[in-house]
Amino acid sequence: MIQGSIKNKLTHVKSLGTVPIKHTIPSRHDSRNKEIVGRVVKQLEFDKYNVQYSRESLKRCLYPSKDILVPIDADRKVEVRNKVLIGQGRHLLNLQWNIAMLRLFKRTPDNLNGFDFNYSEKSSILAELRQRDITRLYVQYLRDHDLKGIARIEIPADRVSSRLQKRQDLQAFLGIMGYISLLNSEPTLINFINRSIIIKIINPLIS
Repeated sequence: MIQGSIKNKLTHVKSLGTVPIKHTIPSRHDSRNKEIVGRVVKQLEFDKYNVQYSRESLKRCLYPSKDILVPIDADRKVEVRNKVLIGQGRHLLNLQWNIAMLRLFKRTPDNLNGFDFNYSEKSSILAELRQRDITRLYVQYLRDHDLKGIARIEIPADRVSSRLQKRQDLQAFLGIMGYISLLNSEPTLINFINRSIIIKIINPLIS
């Protein structure tokens, strides 16, 4: 039970998140932040899958290199460090990826999760998928779904390498996943992750 386990940890998470933190989001970035958040909401299809979120909280997830608090509820009674959300998001996505792999390669001739191929073909596909670095697949997903450049990096643009931007984009994405995991029910969360992310990563690999 994903949602239940997360809620059981909220007391611990809250204690991690309420330590005074100096960093805030620069107000001069607000217009650009709104634009990026709008793109995130659209590309990840939050509304289509009934994912609850706050745009103000999503803005804070865009700064993975800052040690800041992200409000989880409207009255700010629970605020969580973005670093904690990043770890939570990584764990959640990896868990759902592993579950999808187990279901996908179950010994059955029937279609699984909308994927249409025979068991005889699965062994070679499985071997190929096992060689893939899941982190690179997440980065590729961000690139393929117009989510490059979502992380806000407060250094001059000409000093931001492609590698740094990719790494920070991934951290921002994972933080967003961790954030919505604390707001949404387990059925909503799993349905969203599987349909909006996992299937879209897997389909190009098996087509």
